[in-house]
Amino acid sequence: MANFSLMLLAVPLATAGLAVPAFAQDETRSVTVSYDDLNLSSERGRERLTTRVKMAVQKVCGLPGRVTLRERVAERECKAHATRDAETKLAALFNGGGTRLAEQGAVVVAAP
Repeated sequence: MANFSLMLLAVPLATAGLAVPAFAQDETRSVTVSYDDLNLSSERGRERLTTRVKMAVQKVCGLPGRVTLRERVAERECKAHATRDAETKLAALFNGGGTRLAEQGAVVVAAP
């Protein structure tokens, strides 16, 4: 009986270190940012889309509450990657090279 009690106690302790942040898992998280309501030929429209994209990066990569140093580093790397990818898409869209993106009316912000 004592051995069984020790086993029940050992299982939660053994699995306690297995917590992994959501964005660090194998699944890719993404947010679709719509801009079909914005006039991208105006400065204000481009600024609003850029703000929406920044909020999407935070949603895709951000961690709620207190996090460990390792999780904070992973969060920063995720944000840097997602921001670089989104900036490339926005540059193509704002410079007129993103006709395919413009037809869709949305930019997808994804975590690595």
